[in-house]
Amino acid sequence: MDNLYWLHELLPSDLGTVGDRAFLLGNLTRQRHPVLPGFVISAASFWQFLRSIDWSDPLFVDLPESFLYFDINNSRQLQIIAQRIRSQILNTPLPPDWISALGDAVGAFQTAACLLSPELIVPHLKTAGILETASCRSDAESVASGVKRAWAEVFRARSLLYWRTKGVSLPQLKPTLLVQPLPDAIASGSACRSGRGTLLVRANWGLTLDRTAGEAEPERHQIDVETGDIQGQTRGRQSIVYRLKSGPDEDTGDGLPPVPGHPPIGGKIIEEERQKQWILTESRRSAWIPPMGLAIAEIGSSCGIDWVVAGTADASEPQWLISGVRSAGEMGDVSNTFPPPSAADGAAAPDRGGSLWGLGAAKGRAVASAYVIADTNADLATFESGSILVVPSLTPRWLPLLKRASGLIAEQGGMTGHGAIVARELGIPAVLGVLEATRRTKTGQVLLLDGDRGEVRPVAPEKSETGDVSAADPNAGNPGIVPVQFPTATRLMANVSQSESIDRLPGLPIDGVGLVRSELLALDLLSGGADTFDTDGLPNFQHWLEPEGQDRFVRGMKAPLGKLASILAPKPIFYRALDLREFYHRVRPSRNAEVPEFVRLQSSSLCNWHRSPENRTLFDLELAVLSDLQEAGAGNINLILPFVRSVGEFSTYRTCVERAGLTRNPQFQLWMMAEVPSVIFQLADYEKAGARGIAIGTNDLTQLMLGIDRDRTRRDGELNARHPALLEALRQLIQTAHTLGLGTSICGDAPTLYPDLIDALIEWGIESISVSLDAVAPTHLAIARAEQRLILAASRKGKGVGSRESGVGEEELKRGRI
Repeated sequence: MDNLYWLHELLPSDLGTVGDRAFLLGNLTRQRHPVLPGFVISAASFWQFLRSIDWSDPLFVDLPESFLYFDINNSRQLQIIAQRIRSQILNTPLPPDWISALGDAVGAFQTAACLLSPELIVPHLKTAGILETASCRSDAESVASGVKRAWAEVFRARSLLYWRTKGVSLPQLKPTLLVQPLPDAIASGSACRSGRGTLLVRANWGLTLDRTAGEAEPERHQIDVETGDIQGQTRGRQSIVYRLKSGPDEDTGDGLPPVPGHPPIGGKIIEEERQKQWILTESRRSAWIPPMGLAIAEIGSSCGIDWVVAGTADASEPQWLISGVRSAGEMGDVSNTFPPPSAADGAAAPDRGGSLWGLGAAKGRAVASAYVIADTNADLATFESGSILVVPSLTPRWLPLLKRASGLIAEQGGMTGHGAIVARELGIPAVLGVLEATRRTKTGQVLLLDGDRGEVRPVAPEKSETGDVSAADPNAGNPGIVPVQFPTATRLMANVSQSESIDRLPGLPIDGVGLVRSELLALDLLSGGADTFDTDGLPNFQHWLEPEGQDRFVRGMKAPLGKLASILAPKPIFYRALDLREFYHRVRPSRNAEVPEFVRLQSSSLCNWHRSPENRTLFDLELAVLSDLQEAGAGNINLILPFVRSVGEFSTYRTCVERAGLTRNPQFQLWMMAEVPSVIFQLADYEKAGARGIAIGTNDLTQLMLGIDRDRTRRDGELNARHPALLEALRQLIQTAHTLGLGTSICGDAPTLYPDLIDALIEWGIESISVSLDAVAPTHLAIARAEQRLILAASRKGKGVGSRESGVGEEELKRGRI
């Protein structure tokens, strides 16, 4: 083995050999920052070992000098190739002198275990979720085995597919391996810049592993580096603490499965009292924040650090150490999703240098002139494209303006309201719950809108040209580039509410559209006429029922839906019938807000399909749209009935669907939204009534089960989609639906707002997850990771993949989805 590159000895000339992360850690070490020691095994050793292997299999005769030849659409072939290569690597011993050198090196750590962190230094690709960190015991043989396991990660099926998709040949790959001591840890986490002079610090009890992201949510703090003041914080959620086991045979006594890839680490259930404690207490902030700030200042604001506090819980002097460096893009969501404490409690937000604060509901930053609308009588004709829209709350009349705006500021609204949903789909930043926004800003005033931090700040126009603030990303509307389409058994679908979004769907790793929000799509049809909206900004849907309006509605809806069906064919599309409660039930079902009878799909007891055209309902018009599209060849559009409250309601509308002739297409499916709690207990009755699937709407299901307002600004507290009662409801819905043979999809915002739910949803057997366009990329990766963990857990328990208990069926394997 060539020389090992120790962090404290690295020179500028070593950058191309050890990679950015190790090089930055070396710089911090030389600057006397507290850094975990370590050494780098270069890519030269990786290639030297590969060339020493006797590749006896004819399929690999050219390895490692040329790329493998395989069909990227044949997942079984890919799995077989990956398994054979990895087996050859793992079964080939390292040279004795290499094992001796590794043993001597890790012996200098004087710890029981080591951490192995791979990095691909050439080409520069994002490898999060591809090359994962592992750990091993510190004896020479264990380290040698750990190094081979780390190198074998390059040849996993997902890795091979990634390299091929990115057009990278094997000889181009230069993977390095950073080896560091693995200390027992009181706590660990990360820190990065979240704004000028502020840090976003995350913290977990014990060790933070790759799998922790799917099991826990760290506590988060936004801290002023100079003063140490807390600008915002949210409690974490963690039930398992990972720590270094005292020996390979140690049993934590909690019945937890081994940690995949980390044999020296064990999991233990956290005591209830400890779960309630803050990790980053005032005394710890004073000790840890200054070195965090100094380290990040040293490496640059575009990077963040991972940290660990070495020691045991009763240690008198635990040691805070920097364990790693990552780019800001790899640090995950750095948004301030919590308003300052006083704003969260409903009081006036503090004025920090003229800034206003609220809830960051859609990510991104924009610098533009404000357009303030203080009341519903405002003249919208003067709105200039590219302005930041500032409103008391987003009424349907103002929704079309978002398509021309560069950002949204509202005094009211929540993460699952229409304003936030549309802003995220359009890719523009939004900050909601900004108190007195319409009074404290003026039309024409240049604002910095930061949807990541939840900040609104006036800026001088010339500053946007000096680099002091950054304008909105011109690619913000891009829903996210997914580097590779990992084979998954769980279908990933997209939610669509804007016709402009349709052209962005091709190329995304989606299996169809799981939710067409028809009511938002149809708003474009109400853009003309002085009496289109009433004095409260609510749409006058009566226009669609007038003779000329009926034709306009049918033609207007057929155009985007026909285009959508053509682009995605044969992938399925699930069109949800008009759900107009949001426009009229502004105060929710807990109060008696009247809805005009002609739009009451949810509460009507009659189907008017048999009546004369002038007496048609809106539902009749929608069925006419779907019927025309089906006759034109769009056979991949299915129908979801919204807000179903009784089996009688469902049966009435099923009769309408049958009379419209839609069920003559054997591929057509009639689904229903599962968002009213009573559905949980009546699924068998709905199945008998003709339902073929359920789309779980977590936004409404959460508010109806927990008695909260989906438009509320506050996100903290326990009344959200992770509430135990809500989780039990989701589990029952999914598992009961499977028993009845019903399809299952989740199309609310819960998987996006709380990604840790995805593991549970997949374990319970959800068939598809439908998310907004901005969440496609992270959700795709989260699904792949969750399925990988599920397969590993099943295999470790002795339940073969494809067994009933494993949750992964033989049919999925045969279809090549895993």
